[in-house]
Amino acid sequence: MNLTFTADTGATRTIISDRIYNKIDPKKRPELRKTVCLTGAGGTRLKEYGKANFNIILGDISLTREIIVAEIEDDALLGIDILQNDEGGPADLLLSRGVILFQGKEIP
Repeated sequence: MNLTFTADTGATRTIISDRIYNKIDPKKRPELRKTVCLTGAGGTRLKEYGKANFNIILGDISLTREIIVAEIEDDALLGIDILQNDEGGPADLLLSRGVILFQGKEIP
């Protein structure tokens, strides 16, 4: 499934919306486990459904990461857990070019 991740440097965790999660074939979607409470912008609590390991592709890079499923407006938020703390080192947001430099590769 193709979806757009919004890079969110204020999000400590990467999140996909429950709408997107529910579009995944039930036979293929990962089973959710309990999560800790997340707070959104302005301190509001997010309605969370759980967390699971998801396979994601960012440009040419394939990753398996723990992602939280929650009720959010965006399809998905790419949080600091991946942007800053990935094994390949922190990503660089190149706003002047509209790309993220991640693991040495440009992602539009």
